[in-house]
Amino acid sequence: MPSSTAALSLSAEHREFIQGGVSITAGSVNAERLPSMARVIGCAASEDDRQVRLLFCPVRAAGLLTDIAASGRVAVTFSQPSNNRTLQLKGRDARVEAGSAEDEALRERYARAFVADLAKLHFPEALVRVLLQVLAEAPVAVVFHPDAAYSQTPGPGAGARLP
Repeated sequence: MPSSTAALSLSAEHREFIQGGVSITAGSVNAERLPSMARVIGCAASEDDRQVRLLFCPVRAAGLLTDIAASGRVAVTFSQPSNNRTLQLKGRDARVEAGSAEDEALRERYARAFVADLAKLHFPEALVRVLLQVLAEAPVAVVFHPDAAYSQTPGPGAGARLP
């Protein structure tokens, strides 16, 4: 069951980073504590209610979505391919929602930014777009309030909890 937690206030820099051209993966666990994970295909972070909205292809993320719906737990890793800067957010109040009319624009904005960052590493756009493809009518969303944030950028500060 999801528990209520005190949401973190992400800095403007962190909100911009997680909504940019970063690689995003999310994970959770089932009742037996077996892990599940899936690629995120869009992210929005609001300043006012400290909420993060993640988009998923429901076909590719079925196990993860089931685990999040049952536990409310999610851990999300945001990593910039071109420089390895990495941030992780965790939440315990995550819920699965139907996609909204605005989600397609959010997904496309994210895809353009991710394509642009991977182009710096000479990855072709067609390959990146396959990773972000929705194999269903519409993406689904997971909404949560982060209650913990960590720097996971490789180096001496990796794993440090952010204030």
